[in-house]
Amino acid sequence: MARLTQERHAFVLPEPGQDENELLDGVSDRRLVFGHFHLAFERTSASGIELVGPGSVGIPMDGDRRAAYGLLHDDGRIERCRVPYDHAASAARVRETAAGAAWGETIARRIEQATA
Repeated sequence: MARLTQERHAFVLPEPGQDENELLDGVSDRRLVFGHFHLAFERTSASGIELVGPGSVGIPMDGDRRAAYGLLHDDGRIERCRVPYDHAASAARVRETAAGAAWGETIARRIEQATA
């Protein structure tokens, strides 16, 4: 299985970037699924590789506050799922845990707004 590494500065977005062909150079897999990603998307690269960002369970950044994840079925199909959760309670817990630190307010706002 191909693996994009930080040494290759891999960052694939919902819309193709100027360096995408370079990032995917040498990848022979037909599908890449990205982890630790906050934007849910599926698309095909110019070279025909299916690119999948299943989203984020805790801090989605696509304007939809519901938790996002993907299920890979036996037939190869990916089902993208969204599940509501108590994002207000989650944001409150971050604020409580952060004890006034600036990063805590930033993360709490992202949870509440589902945007950066």
